[in-house]
Amino acid sequence: MMHSNDLFNAQDWQNPTADTLRLAYMHGAFPMHDPDDDVIGWYTPNPRGVIPLDAFHIPKNLGRAVRRNDFEIRADTAFVAVMQHCAEQTPDRDGTWIDDRLLNAYAQLFEDGNAHSIEAWRGDALVGGLYGVHLGGAFFGESMFSRPDAGGTNASKICLVHLVR
Repeated sequence: MMHSNDLFNAQDWQNPTADTLRLAYMHGAFPMHDPDDDVIGWYTPNPRGVIPLDAFHIPKNLGRAVRRNDFEIRADTAFVAVMQHCAEQTPDRDGTWIDDRLLNAYAQLFEDGNAHSIEAWRGDALVGGLYGVHLGGAFFGESMFSRPDAGGTNASKICLVHLVR
C-alpha cells in the first residue's frame, strides 16, 4: 500500500531542493507531482519495491535484445534529457508525476553526484533511458522511457540490465 506521508507534505516541501530529496529518501519517502492540483505529494510505500540483484532475472527475449547490442549505453551524459523524456505525456499517459520543480531538484542532486542516468543511444539520438537516486549502497530507480518510434524498442529495459550488471 502506498500512502502520502504528512510529515513531508508541509508547504515548505512544495519547492524541493537536492537537500530535501536526500532527506526524504533517507526516510523512505519519494515525491510525485499531482498535475490535477499542482501539489507535490511525498509517499512512503509499504512494502517498498526491491530488486534483489542476485535474483534479477532477464527474460530470454530481453537477453537476446541485450546481446544484439543495438544501442550505445552511456551513463550520466544526458541526465536532464532523460528526465524530460520521462516527463513527456504519451498516448498511454495523460499526466506526469515530474514537474519543473522536481526536475530542477533532481538536476541539483545529479550535480551533487547523488542522481544518475543510464542512457540508450542510436547514433546521436537518445532513444531510451532511466534515472534514479544513489545514496549509500542503494539505488532508487525513479522513472524510465523508451522511444520505439525512434528505434528504441526495449531501450529502457536494456538500460536496467546494464545498471544491474
